[in-house]
Amino acid sequence: PVGVVRDYKLSASVSAAAKLEEERKLQLQLYMLALRRLWGIEPIGGVYEPLGASGDAKPRGLLLAEERGGLLPDRNLTSTDFLAAEEFEVALERAEELAASAVAGMREGHVDRNPVGGACPRYCSFQPICRRERAALESLEEERPRSEENGTEVPG
Repeated sequence: PVGVVRDYKLSASVSAAAKLEEERKLQLQLYMLALRRLWGIEPIGGVYEPLGASGDAKPRGLLLAEERGGLLPDRNLTSTDFLAAEEFEVALERAEELAASAVAGMREGHVDRNPVGGACPRYCSFQPICRRERAALESLEEERPRSEENGTEVPG
């Protein structure tokens, strides 16, 4: 059996395949790995569905190119979200690696306010009351040794 993960988001826009890792969005990939490992269902894609969009917003995510036009219709899907089998598997593996690294850091007590790209997202409701100044956080992070492999703090 094969399956597609659909994750409905209230936002007006959703991330493309090429941006998922960069934006550290791992949910689709981890759900696809769960399909495979827990239920024996081979994932052929995963998409975020933008429920808050007005107009003709398309779902975006990761889709297996070999299923394009077959089990995955061409209509209402973005061509750049279709990946060759090898790229598709690499995306799933990278998501698993990033998630494992984050979990390992949390288990070691390394939980920092470290937004992707150095800036808090627009939807963050804590910006007005956040007590750590950005400049102070950056200078603090410069003092800590970081792993060259994944940028996580090295225990001291």
